[in-house]
Amino acid sequence: MVVDFGFGLSQLSGDESLLIMLLAKIKTEYSNCDNKLKEMFDNEQWEDAKTLIHTLKGVAGNLGCKQLYATSKQMEDELKLTLSCPNSFPIFVNVLNDTTALIQQAEKAGTVEIAFEKKLISDVTELVCILKQNIYISHDEIAKLLATIQYNDEKKQQLTLAIDTLNYALALELLNS
Repeated sequence: MVVDFGFGLSQLSGDESLLIMLLAKIKTEYSNCDNKLKEMFDNEQWEDAKTLIHTLKGVAGNLGCKQLYATSKQMEDELKLTLSCPNSFPIFVNVLNDTTALIQQAEKAGTVEIAFEKKLISDVTELVCILKQNIYISHDEIAKLLATIQYNDEKKQQLTLAIDTLNYALALELLNS
């Protein structure tokens, strides 16, 4: 799930207009973040890059931008280990673009309902994307995702076990079979 609007709404006592306003602020302040980070990496400004990533991670996490939070955390963790452009940077750029596009869509519509409607269409594709990026998925999130996917119970149990044990390669095989 790129943005969990339900979580964002729960953080703001259901105030949809406030959520859209805060998400629009993320879009405005961070839509060029990839270029800023690239420049910081090129100029070896590691502490500045860490600070920017850490701040974005916190904002994204608090408002339900799950994939942006996860990729920011992954980049932050990589920068703690080595002072070079993180391997996850290209994934981060894609997630940032997907997140800002979804925010723009909700902002234009004036509601997050359109995002909820589209969510059900992409659950299998979304799960594959998450697994390929090695993003952690909680047991509750797995259950929610699998509830909307038309697989038999045995396959759902196999998928749940594979994901719970972090065997994402097996989970991807099961999804492709």
